[in-house]
Amino acid sequence: MTLKDLAQAIQQEFALHADPATRVLDITSEAGELAKAVLKSTQYGSRPFTVTDNFREELGDTLFALLVLCAETGVDPDEALEQVRQKLRIRLQQKQDLGSGQ
Repeated sequence: MTLKDLAQAIQQEFALHADPATRVLDITSEAGELAKAVLKSTQYGSRPFTVTDNFREELGDTLFALLVLCAETGVDPDEALEQVRQKLRIRLQQKQDLGSGQ
């Protein structure tokens, strides 16, 4: 199953419809919860990161929200990821670095 298929299946199964701005806010909220899971896992930076059940759950929530946005806007997530891979390959070849700040 492709990511596009999964995004469409999620939207159909849960009948989720909202404007893209609301979806982006949902993604931001879920990413914040993911960050909080990392902070808890590391006891706010005092120990190494470990993958916890809470981290897995929040990562899943974030992925879910991203796929719903794709379905809602008609963006093919597989194509979007492939475009990023191509961009990063070129950047790595040209700059020997994946960062965009150089």
